[in-house]
Amino acid sequence: MRPKSGDALDDEEKALRRLRGAVDRLGEEIKRGLPDEEIARREAEVRALCAELFPDKLELFDQLYGRRFRRLREQFADPLAKSGGSRQNSQDE
Repeated sequence: MRPKSGDALDDEEKALRRLRGAVDRLGEEIKRGLPDEEIARREAEVRALCAELFPDKLELFDQLYGRRFRRLREQFADPLAKSGGSRQNSQDE
């Protein structure tokens, strides 16, 4: 296997930063209470970005980030959203 040139390394680093930024943004949005449907849509978008940037790394993406997003959903899920209630109603009572 031939070592990568400086330009190839720069391109890979830029792609990695782009993917990492998308993953981090989604993690923050999950923590702020993004609805489950939106999380699923955004997770699919981030996975598609990974497929575009690193097509041979999707299995690794699923193992690492699939678990991370699932854990964040469980940790920061709004119990009222799952039961059909709303945050506003519970604050008014």
